[in-house]
Amino acid sequence: MKRKREQQGTIFAKCGMWYVRYSDSRVIDGQLQRKRLAKQLGSISDMKKTQARLEAKRFLATINSPSLPAGNAVKLVAFVDISRVLNRRFAPQHCAVIVRCGNN
Repeated sequence: MKRKREQQGTIFAKCGMWYVRYSDSRVIDGQLQRKRLAKQLGSISDMKKTQARLEAKRFLATINSPSLPAGNAVKLVAFVDISRVLNRRFAPQHCAVIVRCGNN
C-alpha cells in the first residue's frame, strides 16, 4: 500500500474565525474519493495564529493516523444487496453486530 505523507493543513482566517484546510479520503456512493475539507478552529479574537496552528495539529493527528482505512467502510445497504445477490442468509455474528450498532 502506498505510504501517504503526514499533512499539516493550511491555516486561514475567514469571517473572524480560524480554519484549517486539509484532505481526507471518504467513501461516496461506494467509491473511495479524496476530498478537500475545512474545519473551524476558533475565533480570531480568542486565539492567535500560533494557537490555531497547535489546535490544527491536534485535530490533524486523528486524520494522519486513522484507526480504520476509509476504503474498508461499506454501507449496510450494499452488504445486504450483496447477500441477496448471492442468495445467502445473514450469519448469526452479522446479526449480532447490526443489533449492537442499533440498526434493526
